Amino acid sequence: MLASSSADKLVKVWDARDGRMIYCLSGHRDCVRSCRFAPDSSLLASGDDLGEIRIWRDGSLVRSFAENTAIFSWVTDLSFSQDCRHVVSVSNNIKWWSVDGTQPPRTFPILGSHARFVWHNADFTSFITVDNAGVLYILKQL
Repeated sequence: MLASSSADKLVKVWDARDGRMIYCLSGHRDCVRSCRFAPDSSLLASGDDLGEIRIWRDGSLVRSFAENTAIFSWVTDLSFSQDCRHVVSVSNNIKWWSVDGTQPPRTFPILGSHARFVWHNADFTSFITVDNAGVLYILKQL
């Protein structure tokens, strides 16, 4: 499967073999800039320009998280932990979310207005991103 995000506020899931659309996921209220499958492909995360992250399973919404901020909060990238229990997102900060919503999100502020991407190691303890000001962040979870 492949997933695409777009300015029309939709996330589409496609069959990679024949190009057929499997799901069209709606509900975001602004441009969707990022989407990513969990490592086992059981979940899909999507993030929009209002800072909302949605978690999907088999075409249905499982949970949504919001930045709850009035300032720039485009979700430009996100990624699941290997065990699919956490998501890291980058926007005007770096934020870690528990997929089941039982833990409050953890936030690390950045100097620029937004980060571009996020990379993490397999055990989800080291993270790298760069912001639009060119500052490189290398973070280690303690």
